[in-house]
Amino acid sequence: MKRGHDWTCQEEAALKTLAPLGSHTVALILDRGVYSVEAKASRLGVSLKRTLTIDDRFLTTPMLEAIKRHNPDALCPACGKALQATRDGLCGACHLEALTDAHNAAYRELVAKREYDTAKQRLKRERSRLGVSAPGSRASAPDP
Repeated sequence: MKRGHDWTCQEEAALKTLAPLGSHTVALILDRGVYSVEAKASRLGVSLKRTLTIDDRFLTTPMLEAIKRHNPDALCPACGKALQATRDGLCGACHLEALTDAHNAAYRELVAKREYDTAKQRLKRERSRLGVSAPGSRASAPDP
């Protein structure tokens, strides 16, 4: 752990970015003491309350690797590159991709159902036009 060293601009920016992970995780990632992180956050007016939302645009590769080591559950399980931001445990981009996939699947199902209903109606009209009943229907059974 660093003892008595001044904070760099990069460390202050990292503290602001990583603050939603909580003081203990930030201290591990930045290789600083918990009290040091809490004191610096207080001076910067940054809350260290643990939340699920974090601005991951400013995360560097070393930061992500440190997060993976110290708090692997904080990363998106789908891409492993961004921090979780939604209730389903995915980052914002992966969450939107999952929603898009779900909506596209529902849309394809509706289109298939509409095509099925159209084909079924077309067959019924053709049978009616030809005077042929559907196989297995009561109209085609001979009277006793």
